[in-house]
Amino acid sequence: MFSKPSLMWCVVSVLWLMFAMNCLASTYAIVDLGSLGNDRPLRAKAINNLDQIVGNAEFLGAVHPFLWKNGVISDMGVFGSSMTYADDINDVGQVVGYGNRAFIWEDDEYTDLGTLGGTYYWASAHGINEASQVVGSCSTGDPKTNPVLWENGEIIDLGGWGDRQLWL
Repeated sequence: MFSKPSLMWCVVSVLWLMFAMNCLASTYAIVDLGSLGNDRPLRAKAINNLDQIVGNAEFLGAVHPFLWKNGVISDMGVFGSSMTYADDINDVGQVVGYGNRAFIWEDDEYTDLGTLGGTYYWASAHGINEASQVVGSCSTGDPKTNPVLWENGEIIDLGGWGDRQLWL
């Protein structure tokens, strides 16, 4: 007869084995995303559930965001700066990132997400969910930076922690 602790370990072992077999059954492949027409490497940043990938590539002395979908890579151009970065993509195909300001990109068009104002007017977007809520960081004008949420056309300051810099 099994004691309670040894029975528990048997159950845990069987569950772990089932998990490991499931992981081994999954197949993965390395895919060459291509380039933006030069020999500079791409940096993939995010993938959505539709296998669309966004990232950044050095191109003509600048950094351009790219979108890879259905085996085709597209240069997204730049937004307000020759150094423009894409950080995330949701399942709707909306891309967020930053140049000199935070942006959302959809239907091949950039939209400035705005800032909290102040002297520095700086913001960066780093994540987006399926409800199109965007998180990032924004200067508060004193040169402190706070995490922010962009939602329904508004920017919400999520607050700082005393006089410390907070970043998302």
